[in-house]
Amino acid sequence: MNKTIAALSLGTSLLAAAVATTVIIDRRSKEPYDSPLDSLLHETPLEEAFEEELGILIYQTRDISADWRNERVFRIAQAYQRLNDNWDYFPEQFASVDALFILDRDGSVIGRADPEERDIYLYCRGYDQCANSRVLLHELAHVFSANFGPNFWNSWQSISGSGYHGLENISGPRCSAAMDDVAAVTCHGAKNVLEDVADVVLFVYDVNYTPSARYGISAENIPRIEEKLLLLHRYETFSDEELHTALRWLAQYNLRALTGRSAYPEAPVIRISPEAW
Repeated sequence: MNKTIAALSLGTSLLAAAVATTVIIDRRSKEPYDSPLDSLLHETPLEEAFEEELGILIYQTRDISADWRNERVFRIAQAYQRLNDNWDYFPEQFASVDALFILDRDGSVIGRADPEERDIYLYCRGYDQCANSRVLLHELAHVFSANFGPNFWNSWQSISGSGYHGLENISGPRCSAAMDDVAAVTCHGAKNVLEDVADVVLFVYDVNYTPSARYGISAENIPRIEEKLLLLHRYETFSDEELHTALRWLAQYNLRALTGRSAYPEAPVIRISPEAW
């Protein structure tokens, strides 16, 4: 290859990279977090190592110290590792994520997902009060379930019905009624089908790996919840063992309800809500 051709080749490669970077920056330029250039300039060795392990880019809030960047990455890495150590299909599911954002928490939001862009946003208050493994899995469920296709969503809708309650704030007696309408496992899941799917995934994780988590569901809803679990299992959301543990938990819960005993005779009920994630 002569020098002229080499120079043209290099120039074309640089132009392509610049165009790609410009598209990313343009899409995200108005947000209060790093651009790709910021990440290259400010990321710490710990961030870089975590990015290499994940195989994706990490974006953080602009203008925070290296110590804060490291502490937040450490907290999120702990959440990631807990899922990687326990949740059987976690590596395959996380492969559907393109970018991870670790940002300042503003209000009550502690996590969100953009399934279209395949991005996950996790929020921290201060340098160390960050979203945990339950938040990460809930948001991850939004991303990987977006690939399930219409047959899955039609089947889910046929199980739950059309009684979702939108984005209104549901609490108290209305919470139980809303959950009954669609056989949701949480009030949050009764809002819409997307939150319902993510919370049922989280329910399976909790009954397998979070002993302190407590759910208040109606025994009448258990058959439909079991159908949802079997549907998710057909789409390889969790393993046979995780499915059987969840079905056994539901059977024991139902038995206690039918015999008039508390489902949790020796433990306090912990309300599961987005604030507890």
